[in-house]
Amino acid sequence: QLINDANNLKTAFSREATLFDPSGSHLLLIPVLDGSHWTLLYVFNMRDKKLCILDSQRDASEGGDQDPVKRHEKIQKVVCGALNKTMDVDFNFLSWDYEFPKVPRQQNGYDL
Repeated sequence: QLINDANNLKTAFSREATLFDPSGSHLLLIPVLDGSHWTLLYVFNMRDKKLCILDSQRDASEGGDQDPVKRHEKIQKVVCGALNKTMDVDFNFLSWDYEFPKVPRQQNGYDL
């Protein structure tokens, strides 16, 4: 439930300590649960300032129910907002380019 509120995430991870400094990190991996569906991974490439969203759910072109950009619009804002609040950075994660690399697809929309 923490991912639904960026303020809760900040409290849980900062514990009133200093903000996380990602300057020594190359990749930041954030698993996301959307309802009953695990989006495999949000991968933040800290060097290239790029986000890769690895989603196993089928998109509309493959018989799924929704376009991945639309499906991740709200989630991406929440995750990026939480990172902006919990990290010591001088940029906004929402300004990054993002992509949906091809990953193996699940056969239904409800697997955990």
